Amino acid sequence: MEDPLYRMIEIATGTVRANRLRGAEKILKTRKELKKHKYDYCYETNNKLFVTRWQDNVVISNFKSVDSVTVSQRWSKTEKKKVNVEQPGLIHDHNQHMGGVDLHDNAVANYRIGIRGKKWWWPLWTNSVNSTTVNPWKIH
Repeated sequence: MEDPLYRMIEIATGTVRANRLRGAEKILKTRKELKKHKYDYCYETNNKLFVTRWQDNVVISNFKSVDSVTVSQRWSKTEKKKVNVEQPGLIHDHNQHMGGVDLHDNAVANYRIGIRGKKWWWPLWTNSVNSTTVNPWKIH
């Protein structure tokens, strides 16, 4: 029987900076080329990763592909209203399910301890204190 924790670890989707792709940036279209094409994707066979670029986002997944295209609303500067645009299903799913870590990081940044220290361990200590105060507040 397969361990459910192991299954959770092997499934992952997340954003990555475009300059950290090691070879995939040569395959994917640039932001200038994406104005003509709505999105671009490739499959990296060595590590079995699916890379998708849409507008300024690069999302990598090891279990989901661009199997569908959804319609999303985005603000248009030229029309000054929200317009419908095509969005890859992988990007849509990532945007729908992200949030917990982002909310935690945002709260830690908002309530950061302002005392500076000269020891190497001081940032680790203040970050742990920040996290231990933010987490109960979020749960409450």
